[in-house]
Amino acid sequence: MLNTKSNTFFSSTDAQWQSCLPLCEQVKLMLAGYFESLEGESAADLYNMVMSEVERPLLQVTLERCNYNQSRASLMLGISRGTLRKKISHYKLE
Repeated sequence: MLNTKSNTFFSSTDAQWQSCLPLCEQVKLMLAGYFESLEGESAADLYNMVMSEVERPLLQVTLERCNYNQSRASLMLGISRGTLRKKISHYKLE
């Protein structure tokens, strides 16, 4: 359910419980909350919205974990360094 005070879908207790779940279950919960927040309105361009919401923090955290070494980060992500550089530019992570 949408928490209007913090503009989130779950309370802090829910967040603690949710952090123990596998990533796929966390995504399911967040999507269910997203659809609930639409209150019957239809969603548009959902695939692109979700992919961009997931890809940016994935790149950000991986780069931080690799101390911004793009070669290491691209290996960890399983993408070429050139692709990583394009995504860094696209998401303005420089």
